[in-house]
Amino acid sequence: MTAINRMTPAHVPVWLAETFATGSIDRAVRLGWGFRNETWGVDLTDGRRLAVTRPADSLAAPAVVALTLLIQPRLRAAGIPSPTIVDLAAGNASTVFATEFVEGTNGAEMLAQDDGPALIGALLGDAWRRLHSIDPTGLPLPDAWAAPVGLADLSRARLSRAEGWLTKPEQRLAAAAIGALPEMLAGRLSGFVHGDLVPVNMLVRDGSLAAILDFEFVRLADPLLDAAWFDQVVAFHHPGAEPAAWQAFVSAAGIDANDPRTGDLLRALPLVRLLEILDGDRHSEGVAHWLPILRSCIARMA
Repeated sequence: MTAINRMTPAHVPVWLAETFATGSIDRAVRLGWGFRNETWGVDLTDGRRLAVTRPADSLAAPAVVALTLLIQPRLRAAGIPSPTIVDLAAGNASTVFATEFVEGTNGAEMLAQDDGPALIGALLGDAWRRLHSIDPTGLPLPDAWAAPVGLADLSRARLSRAEGWLTKPEQRLAAAAIGALPEMLAGRLSGFVHGDLVPVNMLVRDGSLAAILDFEFVRLADPLLDAAWFDQVVAFHHPGAEPAAWQAFVSAAGIDANDPRTGDLLRALPLVRLLEILDGDRHSEGVAHWLPILRSCIARMA
């Protein structure tokens, strides 16, 4: 990231100023990480550098902190760097969380560089392979995605609630993919899944992975969810970068994207995830952001 610009405390948001003692913030800048959450890089007068996040769901912070602390030893054992959680014992620590600041360039920024798509794809493909190796035993991970029939039933209900946003042909394509989900997932093992493994949730330094960010959506699911979500997000937001990024991703991950069953899952899993997101965020801003991505996802299935 670029150097943090000097700002007076009056220029930082109230929630951030209230997180620390008066006069303890030296410099701060809004970081362009993620869509839902708000993250600021903060230099404190005691010399510490932190990244402080206010989740879109104000009640999510304690759960995110607790789960991140549990999974970090396994992430590190698998070779996945992630920022260390910092204890915020005062202020509004129940609605925000902080990590040690990690120097690096956000992956989404690098996709515009000539060699950026291949580098980002290769780094996240390797990260996918490492995440796939993590043993989730004993971790309190959401497991709705680990039950194919139940997941299909949930997705059908979510599609029904989204019908007013989709054309009839789009509804038919989505319904067909959901109906085939139990068969596609039959016999496949669920594993540790990041849930949002995309360029905006990574930092790169000197051509290497400096950190994977944002474990808010970690879960038990088919590991292909992370691969499929990466491709869907890059294809929608950075279509010119997608071919090189995806080829580098599958090569580093060791995924045979030409296998018919794998290909079907790579197309269907982002649909299920997008229906899940939209069902939980039906406000106008959320729908305006996610509905075009859902429709793009369905169009890729045609």
